[in-house]
Amino acid sequence: LNQRPTIFISSPKLDSGVPKQIPSKHLKTGHMLAKVIRQMVLPHTQKIESTKDLKNKCLNASYCAVLLKGGTPQRFMKDAISNLLQKYGDTDNEKKRVVFASVDSSVLYMMGLEEHIPEFVK
Repeated sequence: LNQRPTIFISSPKLDSGVPKQIPSKHLKTGHMLAKVIRQMVLPHTQKIESTKDLKNKCLNASYCAVLLKGGTPQRFMKDAISNLLQKYGDTDNEKKRVVFASVDSSVLYMMGLEEHIPEFVK
């Protein structure tokens, strides 16, 4: 059998419950399907790759937290972010939900940020 089924997923966490189709490339194995469903439903950090991404994924939200990372974060940092995501990123109240974004600071530079961080203010 060479055909794959058409699968849609709907959740209040996905664009106000609008059903989304799972691309057929993710239907090759059960593990791939489970991984993409987990990615779509569970809260996770938004990867920021441009100024447009930052505005669309983070700054347009009621609350936004930006994690500046200079490579792969250590395990304790991943655990801390995961706990914050569960507590603040997974709320049903849209006005209280915090969007967590991650920026690879070794690749992208956020201008003017230094003036808002106490360590850099003299």
